[in-house]
Amino acid sequence: MVQATAETIYGKHDGTITGLTDGMEWKRSDGASWASVTEDGNLTNLEPGSYGIRYAAKANHDASPVTSVTIAAGRKLTVSLPSNQDGYTLTTTDTELPWHGRAALSISINAGYFTTSDYAIKINGKKVEPSANGTIRIDSAETDVVVTVEGVKKHEADGSGWHHDADSHWLICNCGEKLDEASHELEWKTTVEATASSEGDRQQVCKVCGATGTSEKTPMLAPSIVEGAGQKLTVGSIGDLTVRSNAPFDLFKQVRVDGTELDASSYTVAGGSTVVTLKASFLATLSTGEHTLDVVSETGTATTTFTIAEKKPETGGTGSGSMGTTDSKPAEPANKPKADKPELPATGDTNSAALAAGIATAGVALIAAAALVRRH
Repeated sequence: MVQATAETIYGKHDGTITGLTDGMEWKRSDGASWASVTEDGNLTNLEPGSYGIRYAAKANHDASPVTSVTIAAGRKLTVSLPSNQDGYTLTTTDTELPWHGRAALSISINAGYFTTSDYAIKINGKKVEPSANGTIRIDSAETDVVVTVEGVKKHEADGSGWHHDADSHWLICNCGEKLDEASHELEWKTTVEATASSEGDRQQVCKVCGATGTSEKTPMLAPSIVEGAGQKLTVGSIGDLTVRSNAPFDLFKQVRVDGTELDASSYTVAGGSTVVTLKASFLATLSTGEHTLDVVSETGTATTTFTIAEKKPETGGTGSGSMGTTDSKPAEPANKPKADKPELPATGDTNSAALAAGIATAGVALIAAAALVRRH
């Protein structure tokens, strides 16, 4: 039985026709002459196409009718590239090849990636070297072509953190190169807070890498009155008035009341931090009302107010207070008798009134007795 076998690879020309017998002959359908079948009865290395088969003419008979047999074309070889090309771009001129076909591959490394010492391009598992322009040639392919790429990595920091010099900072890549190199972005950061009694410190620090730069002192804060603010004094009981500024004692300059600098005889000043005491003799010269008190230091002025109030009339209450302050309780109103009624002694005075009445009665009796004696 005549059978046709297709070509295995396109262009290989290895189709076959079997089952022929001696005495037959064959030719391509478009061929001009017939050829005799060999003794084994097989036709090999046939191109794809249509072939005619017949018994050859003999002396006693003509050639038989022609039987047509078709050899199918084989498949093409494939060129397979990696589907996930991470960090590189690989292309080919052809994705299908005939038997002994040729193709050219081209590879480039993407920005932000690099090749390691293990970098390799492999065709069917065998390493190939690209040319200087990154081209790889495939010649005389006889099998499917599978291309793989190894050793391409992204430029990434190695985890050692930021490195820096006086002007810039950078990361170290796994490849050993510098990454993200840039100038420092310096900002001031307070390292020691300033107070009214001491300077502070601040330093320039890069907000990206933490590198430190110039450092400098920051000025003391303006002072304030921390004790004795807002006192109230009362005429007639004015004592000394003491306040404390939190400015250092060695920076003290002067004292002002109502904007006027005081003579040193009007106050005393002592350390801890700056303790100023206005003397009572000076305070007695001031008018009633609110006054301003300034303790002036080299770092600023601590200001408060104090008040001198009129003395309230004493009405029987008991005065009490501190630091010159006097508070009085209003006296209770006396009981006043109603009109046309005798006045009664106040509660608590009954015994005294009875004693006085008894003494008066006894006196009258003695005077009357004396007069009677003189008449006799």
